[in-house]
Amino acid sequence: GNREFHAIHHMLLSGHGIYLVVFSLAQWESDPATANENLRFWLHSIALHAKEPNVLLVGTQADRVRDQSQFNTIDMEVGEIVDEARLRNWVWPNKSEN
Repeated sequence: GNREFHAIHHMLLSGHGIYLVVFSLAQWESDPATANENLRFWLHSIALHAKEPNVLLVGTQADRVRDQSQFNTIDMEVGEIVDEARLRNWVWPNKSEN
């Protein structure tokens, strides 16, 4: 995900892939603006360049999140980014099915 390569990422995105988007929950707690910006970039890039993509979100470093309320906040913000990118039907786990 280095910024130097952002200009060529679109060449690697297609509707035939499965996209594993990994993000740090610890970064969301320590630097939420950057974490939000990074996730927003990737989800919007996938939405723009891949038709009906399959996206799996993985939050790492859960042990570094201080409590359940912080998890809930992160979950809400991630959901807003997913909706903003219009990927709700393509992101797993898909809460709209629960």
